[in-house]
Amino acid sequence: MTGAADALIRVESVSVAYPVPGGKVQALTDVSLEVRRGEWLTIIGHNGSGKSTLAKLFNGLIIPGRGSVTVDGLSTADDEQRKRIRQIVGMVFQDPDNQIVATIVEEDVAFGPENLGLPRAEIIERVADAMRRLEIEDLRQRAPHQLSGGQKQRVAIAGVLAMRPAVLVLDESTAMLDPSGRTEVLQAAQALHRDGVTIVAITHFMGEVVLADRVVVLAEGRVALEAQPRDLFAQPERLRELELDVPQVTEIAARLRARGVDVGLVPLTVAELADAYVRLPRAAA
Repeated sequence: MTGAADALIRVESVSVAYPVPGGKVQALTDVSLEVRRGEWLTIIGHNGSGKSTLAKLFNGLIIPGRGSVTVDGLSTADDEQRKRIRQIVGMVFQDPDNQIVATIVEEDVAFGPENLGLPRAEIIERVADAMRRLEIEDLRQRAPHQLSGGQKQRVAIAGVLAMRPAVLVLDESTAMLDPSGRTEVLQAAQALHRDGVTIVAITHFMGEVVLADRVVVLAEGRVALEAQPRDLFAQPERLRELELDVPQVTEIAARLRARGVDVGLVPLTVAELADAYVRLPRAAA
């Protein structure tokens, strides 16, 4: 487990409110958390809990009304530091069509490095590397509108990756995809994580939470829970109080336990549940 010294992003006592006619709506209240270098952090919560607002704090798209956000020691409130922060923290949003700006995939992936003013040779190298890592080299000359949702989202991630961020924030990036597309994006994110990229995933798919090293649960704009996935899903009643579900395998294990069949540790995958079940004494099974 990494410690405080490994924190790449620090959110300290942050509050954010949005103006509305006649007043304001409080999105986050006194939120503090860290994103640790090299980890996979997942943030969940019911609709309106403040997940996307929190995500936009990480690279200065939103500046908190109170509190502070620092990225590798740089303050998001400092205009001069924000450009560097956005090279460190790359973001991929929910709708891939809103992130693609070019008419050819290769040109879209090159857009970010070109805006950094990098030499042409380095842009070419970065684009090739990003497309290779996202396994979209065969889409190089394709028009984005011809691609599937999963392919478009991988193109969007490649465009961010070409800027060489240390952190990739996936803000509901699988929400609009079919199961096949979600699988494509998650496999790409897992490969990047293995290569050392820090991942922050905001999601409402509880099955995706099992990929995390650590999970933060938001409720009404506050941090309600923080735990590793297995410890989190060992609290199904608390999750339901927070208007959240548990993965199907966890629910099955809980029902078995209620019937006197204890499969041991809280399972996070079908494979774990199946393995635990076949190891049960014959009479229990």
